[in-house]
This record gives sequence, structure tokens and C-alpha cells, in this order.
Amino acid sequence: MPKKDTALLDKTSPIMLDDLKDRFHRSDWSTSTSPYNVASADAEHANVYTMVREYFDAFWVKKLKDNGYKHPLRSYSDNYPIRLLEKSEGSYIAGTIMGIIEDDTALDNVFDIFFAAMAEPLSKELEACAATMGKSVDSLTDD
Repeated sequence: MPKKDTALLDKTSPIMLDDLKDRFHRSDWSTSTSPYNVASADAEHANVYTMVREYFDAFWVKKLKDNGYKHPLRSYSDNYPIRLLEKSEGSYIAGTIMGIIEDDTALDNVFDIFFAAMAEPLSKELEACAATMGKSVDSLTDD
């Protein structure tokens, strides 16, 4: 694993604009791409990819508005920095999700992690629900 660059965190003097520019030039995360190729996907996976991208695009616009960005993105060219980030991040996230969906082991790991994290809260809620109904957790049904 590559060593993390902590130069800015380790500085004892104030961080200046040139320091930030240098850091971002050395570590341009905005150009990260997903290896997923939607062009080679079957129709079902291409549709899922498109749905994920549409969801991300809607989320992106909402977050921009929530953060005070008032101008519609359609007013800007594809070379505008916010549009570039939207496209690269959307493709990266959608590609990563597709990689998980298409890899049974990775998908199982996602569910394992989710249920491991949720085991205690789900258990407590089931016990509270059962107590409210005067039943044991094992006797709860959809009725």
C-alpha cells in the first residue's frame, strides 16, 4: 500500500494557497476512473448502470442546491469544473457499484457488512416490538 501524503497535516506553519495547489497537482483525485465499461455490458446491466447514474446526477444537483449553488448546470459547458467533477464522480461511483453487483463475492460482502453492523440495532428493535405485542421475538409473524 502506498504511503499516505500527510505533508499538509504535518506542517507547523500556516497552510498557504501554494501548498494547497501543490497538493492537488500531486494528488488529482478528480481524474479517478472506474474500470467498468458500460459499452460492453449486456442490456440489463446497462440499464442498472443508467439508473445509478441518473440517481447520482439527481443527488449531485440536490447537494449543490443544499450548499448554496444557485446556477443550473445546463448553463455550463462540459469543461466547467463542477460538470467535470459530476461526470467523473458519477462514472466512478456507478462503475464501482456495477463492479459489486457483478461480483457475487463482493455483493455478499456488502450484505455481510450491513447485517453485521445492523445485528444489534435490529435485535433491540425486534425485542422492543415483541415486548409491545406481548410476544417473544420467535413468535413474531407478518400477521
